[in-house]
Amino acid sequence: MWMAGDGAPLPPREWYCFRRLGGVGMLHYRAYLLDKHSHVISAANLYCADEQAARERAEQLADVNDVELWQLDRRIAIFKSGVALPKTIGVRTDV
Repeated sequence: MWMAGDGAPLPPREWYCFRRLGGVGMLHYRAYLLDKHSHVISAANLYCADEQAARERAEQLADVNDVELWQLDRRIAIFKSGVALPKTIGVRTDV
């Protein structure tokens, strides 16, 4: 049975996303960067000690694009960017 860093057993759904790095239990999360139509344009693997740490790291990625944080098939959070992207393509907004 896999154990977390504090010795507690991991739930079955997290067994196969558990990593041992430097003696510390790390869980696998994915952060998806989204375009203005909410389509995935990029993904980042995040290895974090817990969900709160993963939330903090994913929130840092939401500067220009929205970010969805997932663990396996569970969406944890959506972080909205602080930048409003133009809704139309090919139209100049600087005139």
